[in-house]
Amino acid sequence: MRPYIFRLPEWLGSIPDWVPLIGGVQLGGRPLFAYGVMLGLSFLLGWVLSTYFIERLNQDRRKAQLMFIVASIGAIAGARLLYFIASAPEKLSLLNFFRFQEGGLVAYGGFVGGIVVAAVAAPIIKADYWGMADAVAPALALGTGITRLGCFLFGCDFGNATDGWWALRFPHWSNPGVSQWIPKGAPAFSQHFHGMLDQTGELLSHAVYPTQLLLSLKGFTAFVLVMLLLPFRRFHGEVLLAFLVYYALARFLVEFLRGDAIRGTTTLGLPFSTSQLAAGVVVAVAIPLWGWLRSRARRDPSRG
Repeated sequence: MRPYIFRLPEWLGSIPDWVPLIGGVQLGGRPLFAYGVMLGLSFLLGWVLSTYFIERLNQDRRKAQLMFIVASIGAIAGARLLYFIASAPEKLSLLNFFRFQEGGLVAYGGFVGGIVVAAVAAPIIKADYWGMADAVAPALALGTGITRLGCFLFGCDFGNATDGWWALRFPHWSNPGVSQWIPKGAPAFSQHFHGMLDQTGELLSHAVYPTQLLLSLKGFTAFVLVMLLLPFRRFHGEVLLAFLVYYALARFLVEFLRGDAIRGTTTLGLPFSTSQLAAGVVVAVAIPLWGWLRSRARRDPSRG
């Protein structure tokens, strides 16, 4: 496991104090977090894939790219907001909201935020929302697979304790050069030993389910399924809704193996995690939408 990919060279120093908002921020020696790199890679590939399928599905490329930018902003905002709601509601403030270096993004919040913001923006920019929806489904699926590799490298979103051969143990970070940015051990280690070496000198967390890899596999499997379904879609929006239902059901099941406390069950005192509740909402909304869009396509074949 590696929480960061590499460190920026020391000679970069810090950003000049006169730069608004970010003046004085240290750059030299700052680590590029594995999760952030994987998230950035997923957005980059998402842009390329979406642009490619937008052209194949005969949609307006300029409007689609604008929609992608707007949806990306909504996704980041939604992922950040749900993190605070589920994990640290008492810490929610405008200042803390923009402290991304401290982590805190929830995938479901990203999905909801991106989809809702795009739906609001579509009529404003006169874009065909459902016509473009299927073009972004492959990017969403692949993006979840890639981003969850970042979770694995950092050690967050870990599973319950297990003695199975598939179990993983996450380390205590011991690199003093990055302690100001990564002061604790991997999230699993921090939760099991409260962020410190225990009296027995443990350097690894308890053995846990590799739920990050299961979630990553779920995303890559969804990508294959979406690519197989895309040539046979019967109406606009079918592929995106199929992906969302698959994602929701698979995520609901994997959540039973999760062992991290930052899931809403502890903070909000809920019997299910926020992701499981969100999964139920997604399925409840997607199924009626599926029927409505299919009926609309039957009345108007141009939407099929």
